[in-house]
Amino acid sequence: MGAALALPSVCCPTSYRVQHKTGTSEIEPIAREPSIAASSSLRTKQAEKTRIRNLVNNFVDDALQGRRCVYVDESTGGRYPRSYTLDARLDNLMVVSSEDMTKAEITIPLMAIADIFAVEDGRRTFPPQVMTALHSYEIPFLCMIEYNDADGTSRQLFLVESSAESRIEFVEAVSILHLYVQEKSRSKEAEKKLERFID
Repeated sequence: MGAALALPSVCCPTSYRVQHKTGTSEIEPIAREPSIAASSSLRTKQAEKTRIRNLVNNFVDDALQGRRCVYVDESTGGRYPRSYTLDARLDNLMVVSSEDMTKAEITIPLMAIADIFAVEDGRRTFPPQVMTALHSYEIPFLCMIEYNDADGTSRQLFLVESSAESRIEFVEAVSILHLYVQEKSRSKEAEKKLERFID
């Protein structure tokens, strides 16, 4: 993966002592050994960071090669074998033909994603024509990506993953990549403001 996910660091707890100097008191922080509970919490947080980092890295590696899925047309209920992929800058999610991955049929900027839904969020979230297009065993594989197009119009993309595990991975990884793109955009804007100030 070209860019690593930046996760916040976790600091050890700190206690304080009072230092007396010429009749005044100054509070000085001193390092304290973390308790057993705190150490366990730190290990748990670090393990979760590692899990997320590995999940996103593996997802990106697969997506750059193209991950097969089924695209369901919301208006007709038609099913189409497709693949989805990411661009090299990790800015866009693209649905492409499984035979020709060079032509994107649908391009969604990760920045434009508003939400991602699965059946656990309620079947009423999904249009009836989409639900009836699925085999019963595919329902846990379904996800809906809600996004805003260039005109600001809210749109939905319906994809069927190859398994429930793949769908869970998709939802989590794309949600994290969305946050990553937002952070990258804010950093670029900050750099531009600094450049204008310096110039």
